[in-house]
Amino acid sequence: MASLWRHRPEGANDPVYFVRKSGCTFHRGLRLDDIARFKVAVTRIGATSLTFAVAIASGEKAVADLEIVWVAVDPASR
Repeated sequence: MASLWRHRPEGANDPVYFVRKSGCTFHRGLRLDDIARFKVAVTRIGATSLTFAVAIASGEKAVADLEIVWVAVDPASR
């Protein structure tokens, strides 16, 4: 899906996306050489918005949880 979205041609009426809301809960810190795993999921698809959940972990331990909401805006009205 990411490859399809990245390589599709832009349309004249494509919306522009803005971050409307973002939040983060930190559980623990990382060291410079720690390996972090990011798991991203779409948790809600609305009429004009997308909500993503991002879970960051190192080994079996949670590092942080994020929620990001994108809102689509008509480019002519922004």
